[in-house]
Amino acid sequence: ITHLITLRCNSDNEFLEQVPPKLLSSFWAVRQPPIRVLMDKIPNVIVHVPSEVEAKIDGVSYKKSLDMFYRACNIDTELNLSAQKELVAYLSDKNKIEIHAGKNSKGGWNTNFKFNIKGQYFLPSLIDRNLPGTEIFTSPERGTITGVLHLPYPTMLLSRRIPNLTLFFNKGRVTDFKVDHKNTKYSKWVEHVLNIDKGACEVGEVAFGTNPEIDFYTVDKLINEK
Repeated sequence: ITHLITLRCNSDNEFLEQVPPKLLSSFWAVRQPPIRVLMDKIPNVIVHVPSEVEAKIDGVSYKKSLDMFYRACNIDTELNLSAQKELVAYLSDKNKIEIHAGKNSKGGWNTNFKFNIKGQYFLPSLIDRNLPGTEIFTSPERGTITGVLHLPYPTMLLSRRIPNLTLFFNKGRVTDFKVDHKNTKYSKWVEHVLNIDKGACEVGEVAFGTNPEIDFYTVDKLINEK
């Protein structure tokens, strides 16, 4: 094998909810190392094609979901790389990033957090790993993320869908969280994920998506990060 293209399409985003948390965590722990070895040795691309089930979760028609996917796959990568280099250059001498989003009824921000990037470097990424692609990414200075990240839509957390998740950060770690749903199974799952190991409640990567054709949030994190 000289090159590998992996096509994925989820027909059921909730089937893993039947698997006990400890068993699912063990599965991911065993699965990741060989995948990393494969990714390092063989050029490979993951292509996650939207499904009708995902479109329904996203609240859009399947046609609209596929249309965005195909447009996002067919951008001008050379032009996008040029824009990425300009953004990387702009951030190269910055020490801190602050993110504000989603104004609330009191005039404040639902999402409001900051972190240090002094000494960190953003790297450009096109379509050599994911399709659709394009983002710039780095890791924040450890122990500096402080504030609130609010996700007012369904998000996937270790293969399980969590509705309306809010994470509270202090000194680089998630210190509290809130799930806006009456069913306690969602909160229990978030608590389980955040306690899998010592690093589970920290942030290892931050990124800015640079794909202009991705114009609405989806349940697929590989598309959202672009």
